[in-house]
Amino acid sequence: MIKHGKKIALAATLVATAAGLASCGNSTSYITYTAPETLVEFGAMPTTVVEDENIIAQLDALSLKTNRTTEIDGVTYFKATAEPHTTMVTSNSGNVTFVEDETYYFIVEPIKWRVLSDDGTNYTLMSEYVLSTSALYTATYRTWESLRTYYSAGSLYDYLNNDLISYGFSGVSSSLISTTFTDTYINSNAVATKSVSTLADVLTNDAETLAKYGLSEQASRIALTTDYARAIGTWMSIEEETYGYGTYWTRSGLVDESTASYTGYGYFINEQGEIQYDYGFTSSHGVRPIITVAKSNF
Repeated sequence: MIKHGKKIALAATLVATAAGLASCGNSTSYITYTAPETLVEFGAMPTTVVEDENIIAQLDALSLKTNRTTEIDGVTYFKATAEPHTTMVTSNSGNVTFVEDETYYFIVEPIKWRVLSDDGTNYTLMSEYVLSTSALYTATYRTWESLRTYYSAGSLYDYLNNDLISYGFSGVSSSLISTTFTDTYINSNAVATKSVSTLADVLTNDAETLAKYGLSEQASRIALTTDYARAIGTWMSIEEETYGYGTYWTRSGLVDESTASYTGYGYFINEQGEIQYDYGFTSSHGVRPIITVAKSNF
């Protein structure tokens, strides 16, 4: 795993459609989004699928179990079984089509982060890419209508603060700075709140937060999926103009204002950077974490 963070230069132009939710016409316009000139690297995750047949043969010879890592010549590899959301999901290179139940190897690479804010001492960072996938809450189709819970009692919070921390930040988790937020629980017109600590967070969709982080424009919220995220089932667009751009959860739950009751939905950002909502138990929306790290790590 990466031991220290670093800054890297990046210049890339991403394109995504800008058709709004309210637009039902046939005309489609496109947004051109230029990625930040500088990203930082910190932690590590399975990212790019291995295409080199010689390396694949070496890895196959090790009989590595799925969801395990191994190292060859200083490079760490992770083995995973594919569960793509459609049969038309390919790698970012376009050379590999992910097939359900087939196994693939992924290079464990430093996570690239966008700097959302810099207070002089700490960075608040958001992953530049959609890294993985998770449900927002633990529920089933039969129980979603009566779901009443805090966000912090759900699947996404658990994934961020356990699985992601233990794997993505192995060896550097002590550098993460815990932050707090107010978690809200709404049930039968009664509202309860509590303060919750977290080492890894996700975006909220309120206008104030989006403006604070320079994410008010939908183009600024577009994100590509990594090869690994695509392979394990993260939803991504298969349309030509937006191919590879994914959806990812926010931690903003949806409230029915007429009854002030929590509905079991959650908000997510779609492949066009728009804010939409879906059942909280949906496991195909991606994860785009936010962390706070001391600048001294870079």
